[in-house]
Amino acid sequence: MEFEPSSFLLSPSSRVVWRGFFALGVIVFALFASSWFFLPVDKVLVSGSKNLDAKEVARMAGVARGNPWLWVSTARAAALEREPWVRKASIVKKFPDTVTIQLEERVPLAMWKRAGKFEVIAEDGTVLPTASAKLTLEGESQARFAEALTVARIARDMGAKRVKFDTNGFSVGFANAEIWVESFESLMKYGESVRMMVMQSRTKRVNVYSWGVSAQ
Repeated sequence: MEFEPSSFLLSPSSRVVWRGFFALGVIVFALFASSWFFLPVDKVLVSGSKNLDAKEVARMAGVARGNPWLWVSTARAAALEREPWVRKASIVKKFPDTVTIQLEERVPLAMWKRAGKFEVIAEDGTVLPTASAKLTLEGESQARFAEALTVARIARDMGAKRVKFDTNGFSVGFANAEIWVESFESLMKYGESVRMMVMQSRTKRVNVYSWGVSAQ
């Protein structure tokens, strides 16, 4: 069987379609390329940053003045959340040239002493570099560590200086009194009464159980 060479050529209508696709591709490419030069970022705002430098936050987010606004990815907030200080982050773009980086930072809770060393930890147990805290937390029981964080948070708000914990319970130290707590539920239940007793210097030793309070 013989084929005519002309049988492999595109028909006039097909050539029109392919030319249309080519023209569309050129337009899309031109728009994509021009997006790098048009709509540059002019304002980079950082909110909620108290312990982190705003310029460093912008650098970690990959946002800088002059960058193409269209190319700024809000998914970069995940990179910020890998920083210990950052509990939550979001990136908001406002047309045509503004990018706002919003942070919720962790709050230092206590100086945690373990294996003879101190580390400052946040309320969720995250170690915070270059931080300081007035409350001291000491204990090695991993089984009660999460509960110890709750007790430490309540104790801090009550004005305590230190919290020690083991498998049996929690010892909360004040300037003029010592409290032993069976569980954080007991402290939450009787905490206000215990705080008033300590503030009024009515006792030096308080034991807090699920059924009530024993003062000495």
